[in-house]
Amino acid sequence: MISLPLVFLVAAEQDKQRLDQFLTAALAGQHSRSQIASFIKEGAVTVDSLLAVKPSLPVIFGQTVTITIPQPPLFPLAPQVIDFEIIAEEQDFLVINKPAGLMVHHATSAPEANTLVQGLLHKYPEFSQFESNERPGIVHRLDKDTSGLILVARNPQALTVLADLFKNRSLEKKYHALVAGWPTRIGTIDLPIGRHPGNRTAMSAHGLAARSAITHYKVLTYYTNNTTLLECTIVTGRTHQIRVHCAHEKFPIVGDIVYGTQSPLIARQALHAYSIAFEYKGKRYAYTAPYPQDFTTAIQKLVEEPADS
Repeated sequence: MISLPLVFLVAAEQDKQRLDQFLTAALAGQHSRSQIASFIKEGAVTVDSLLAVKPSLPVIFGQTVTITIPQPPLFPLAPQVIDFEIIAEEQDFLVINKPAGLMVHHATSAPEANTLVQGLLHKYPEFSQFESNERPGIVHRLDKDTSGLILVARNPQALTVLADLFKNRSLEKKYHALVAGWPTRIGTIDLPIGRHPGNRTAMSAHGLAARSAITHYKVLTYYTNNTTLLECTIVTGRTHQIRVHCAHEKFPIVGDIVYGTQSPLIARQALHAYSIAFEYKGKRYAYTAPYPQDFTTAIQKLVEEPADS
């Protein structure tokens, strides 16, 4: 399947940039530079309607660059019996407590993995009505090894409304995280996030085509072994946002092997989507999800720091 062509105009400040660099930025980090270079070599790019096959080709101010990105084949979405907790079952949406280890939807990195989407298709036949063949009803996502609340639309109309809430930042989402270190009691991290230049599966505060990202945090509990329980409220929703921000500020999330290190406390990143609140059709909704067992066990291994220390 081939996607529609994407057309970009070279601005004055982009004059003389390499073609692969220009397109990596233009596509806002959705594809790595090496992927862009492959697309160019495969004949997916034209400059002023002329085929361009060299990633190093310099673009010139005023030129028009067109790219047609080949789309990967759709993943087979066979309904599967998947274990997940339903926190709320409303007419237009579901609120689900996703267990750590469950992917929300298929990804090229793990095409054979079972997903929340497959579980939804099995339990709720109405999810087959969505036009999307890969992410029906999915408004937002959580990383595979992050547990907690996820909001799912039950019909296309609700999907549009709920997606607008996220776009307009009209929802409040709070995460709880165990971090390595003792941050200040309250703080805000305002650092843009983009695709890591050397690791296409990771993000970075110094990444490609970085976009604004803001995380507010407050300390819930300090522990004696230089560990802290934080509550994080995200204003934006960038990929890996809390994980990248905490690592950049030198208090990485416990057990995060991508941005920190392994931990004897827990076998995954200790990050839990704890609560979500929003208004939908004039009514206020708010939900919380209890900690999963591994998160609770990790906390039980810690000793609270005396309040007067």
